[in-house]
Amino acid sequence: IMAAGAMVVLVAHDVPFSSALQLFIIAPWVARTRFLEYSILSSFPEDHVAAFTLKQYALQFCFSSLENLDDFSDGVVIASMALKDHLVHHRFVASFEQSSLAVVRWLAPSMARLHMWGLAMYFLLVSQLLQWGLAINANAPCSFRLEAAGLGSLAQAAEVQEGDKADPAVKAFWIGLYRVLLENCPSGLIASSFLMFLGTEDLLQQPTVLASSVLSALALLNK
Repeated sequence: IMAAGAMVVLVAHDVPFSSALQLFIIAPWVARTRFLEYSILSSFPEDHVAAFTLKQYALQFCFSSLENLDDFSDGVVIASMALKDHLVHHRFVASFEQSSLAVVRWLAPSMARLHMWGLAMYFLLVSQLLQWGLAINANAPCSFRLEAAGLGSLAQAAEVQEGDKADPAVKAFWIGLYRVLLENCPSGLIASSFLMFLGTEDLLQQPTVLASSVLSALALLNK
């Protein structure tokens, strides 16, 4: 999904894509994922599924869909950063050089080589690799693996099936570390900084970048 977002920007280049068209592009992926999640959920024992209300499942479906949209917008933002690097790079490096913290100023030469889009890509790759590693870890509880894969409703039903094996606090710690601290926090900060470095006066001029910041903030609230 993230790669699809980047491809939309790289292929279109300077041709503007409306938010509605971007939603139309991502909708099939989101719908397919939710359909598969619902199909698998239907195979769980009735007492496990009944442990949660329809409202709770609907809320998880909603948050999972927003995470898919966030992945798509992250891809759009990184590609946009790469294409507009010549407009923001000097301001990006200057933000490190002019920092009041010595350790941040020390990072300035590295940021000059890495570039803003490279920093965003680094955090996303590290976060995604860690989440994929957790999702395929056969020794981890099933609910952990499902949550890491973005299937929140299935993770809820799996928690009932696993009982004491799935400690919600442990799951919250690892998902919080991998997804929130290494993905949502840097993504929201970098996307909002990108808008600032572009000198955007009207946030609606960059709706996808704005949406990426908002979705990252919503993901923080969810976790």
